Amino acid sequence: MEKMDYRTRIEEMKSLVSKNKFADAMNIADTINWRKVHNINDLISGSESYEAAGRVEEARDLLLVAHDRSPIGRMILYKLCMISIKLKELEDAQEYYNEFVQIAPHDSLKYILKYNISVAKGADTATLIKILEQLKDNDFIEEWAYELAYLYHKTNQGDKCIELCNEII
Repeated sequence: MEKMDYRTRIEEMKSLVSKNKFADAMNIADTINWRKVHNINDLISGSESYEAAGRVEEARDLLLVAHDRSPIGRMILYKLCMISIKLKELEDAQEYYNEFVQIAPHDSLKYILKYNISVAKGADTATLIKILEQLKDNDFIEEWAYELAYLYHKTNQGDKCIELCNEII
């Protein structure tokens, strides 16, 4: 298959996914020899398409190919960690998290990964609160601030919950 043919098929696949036509997108994705695709962004797009269609293992496999070609890609590691959590492969998720932190020690996404791994491992609410407080101190992300406010509410810390909700507003 020619390079332009791959590009056309990948663009068509992404378009179908955006229209929630997952079966059609997967029909195209399954015709692509992903090992011959060298563009990291195309591999990531393919992975996202497979994940959106519920084919998480295939999504992980494409990310592993991307990771082999770009081992210091922090977003690839982030996505590999999140997919490993979905697959309940928590040891792998922890390894990807450790690699991510080594490559990007100041990236706020490390707190999101740590939080998701902790949730998957069944961590107590106090631990989850500490992680989200660290995230809030480093980078105020509204979605995660709301999650932190919910945890404050859940643990009867009404004053902190109200204060954070006011901050969100």
